[in-house]
Amino acid sequence: MKYSSAILLFTVVLLFTMCKGDKDNAAVASPVENTVAPPATQTSAPAPTKERVIQYPRKLRDGEVSVKISESRTAGVKTLRLATTGLESREPLLLTVKDAIYNAMMLDINNDKKAEIIFFTTTLDEFNYAHVVGYAANKGKSFSEFYMKPFQEESKYNEGYRGQDEFDIVKGVLTREFPVYKEEDKLGDPTGGIRVVTYKLVNNKSNWQLKAVSAVDQPE
Repeated sequence: MKYSSAILLFTVVLLFTMCKGDKDNAAVASPVENTVAPPATQTSAPAPTKERVIQYPRKLRDGEVSVKISESRTAGVKTLRLATTGLESREPLLLTVKDAIYNAMMLDINNDKKAEIIFFTTTLDEFNYAHVVGYAANKGKSFSEFYMKPFQEESKYNEGYRGQDEFDIVKGVLTREFPVYKEEDKLGDPTGGIRVVTYKLVNNKSNWQLKAVSAVDQPE
């Protein structure tokens, strides 16, 4: 009888110990939760901007005359500073430029054997309107800024003009070439052929002007 009671007591103690261990283990184990994994962090490239970096020569030379070009920008306005050597005048030239510059050169475009400083610019939009700014040579002694009328104001030559124009200089003659749009044409799909406008640099005593003087239409 005593032996049976001892066995029964041992069994009760054993069962109590096992139950306590299970509860302790459950307390240590990580609880299982009904959670939803957080969404992965979305990374994307920065939104593209309208501006493009356009490289052009920053040092120009023609014979003994050289030009070093630097840029500054204030309140969104770009100013070019041109430091020249080889001239009687040593004053730097300051030129405000509205649009993006895509090329620069020194070339004689009025057949006086003295090179002008020429900057080719373009708008950064779907039209890419081209323009030219720069300086005319004053007999190799100094430079004076020349003026070119915006082509939108050249009513004699701009019929069908919607930009996408390019400039070229052949044998000292500056030309503008652009596709001609008919009234019903969509942008990017012109059907009116090509127009080539020729320019001449003239001195009107008070200033220099780059004037459109003639145009030729070519078939598509």
